Amino acid sequence: MPVRFALLGLLCLIASTASGEPNVLPFPGVCDASAAIAVDDKTIIVADDEYSFLSTYDLQNPELPKKSPIPLAGGEFDLEGAAVLAGRIVWISSYGRSKDGEAKDGRFQLFASHRIDQARGRLEEAFSPSFTGLRSLITSSPDPQYGPLAVAVGVKPEDPDLAPKERGFNVEGVTVRGEDLLIGLRNPQVGTKAILFELRGFQGFLDGRPNELKLGKVISLDLGGRGVRDIAWSQAHNAYLIIAGPRKDDDEHPDFALYKWNGDDHAKPALIDNFADFKPTDHFHPEAVVPLLERSGTGFIFSRKALVLSDDGTRPMSDGKDCNRKHRPDSERQFRGVVRLIE
Repeated sequence: MPVRFALLGLLCLIASTASGEPNVLPFPGVCDASAAIAVDDKTIIVADDEYSFLSTYDLQNPELPKKSPIPLAGGEFDLEGAAVLAGRIVWISSYGRSKDGEAKDGRFQLFASHRIDQARGRLEEAFSPSFTGLRSLITSSPDPQYGPLAVAVGVKPEDPDLAPKERGFNVEGVTVRGEDLLIGLRNPQVGTKAILFELRGFQGFLDGRPNELKLGKVISLDLGGRGVRDIAWSQAHNAYLIIAGPRKDDDEHPDFALYKWNGDDHAKPALIDNFADFKPTDHFHPEAVVPLLERSGTGFIFSRKALVLSDDGTRPMSDGKDCNRKHRPDSERQFRGVVRLIE
């Protein structure tokens, strides 16, 4: 039976009810939400890191989403981050190995899927070729800042020591910084600090000039010992919103948090939410933060509210099995979100 949304004035919701319980929003159809972008005040486009399609949700329509296959070779893409760069929606894979340390080509993807005008709420499919050479850029970089990243990437086709949630390389978020992409890592870390790095020239790549691609600076941020799970530029806050979490998910003691960062390389991000209104038994695993839009006149502007999405792939469902179990029908699949008002 399809999940039904109740009282779908979603953008009017705030963090929790008067009883302290979070206002949880169920989204049917997929389990492993990993990245998303707001199209207008009621529409989001979402990636599931287990599948090679994008799901578009009308937040005022409770039915299953429209699913658009990704026309790229490689199978499961393990998409983990999304951003809007010069009017294009850009998606990035984990660029990590499998849990057994195998390097799989499908996980090395960076591409644009749509042209988007968020001021007018317009979306048009326009897939680009995929840039698959980020690993090579890192391992061949002479910049010593990239040394720890090169070690984590590795060069062997198989290396069990470099599983992405152990000592390996694992991208979890992407955003924009001026004309560059800023890529956030779950792993590795420098000491107890999370790592982000710049990729320059991706707009040139989209315009057919791949030789402009190069690495920029490496930034380390204090996220309380956590890695990056997602990062998004919020125009309404003139700051980045960062979901931070552990290298490994621990269902008994989840350790996720939401930070706001002004973008200064040396500034400490401010902790603004530790999701204390969720109990460990809720299995709420924040994986995406989406700055929301609100209607203004005939168009849209960015709101001070953000939608936080949970990757619910390992969440136990009513049958006692994980949400993403094989052969589970789409009508029984579900991920959750919660709207936060951020000052």
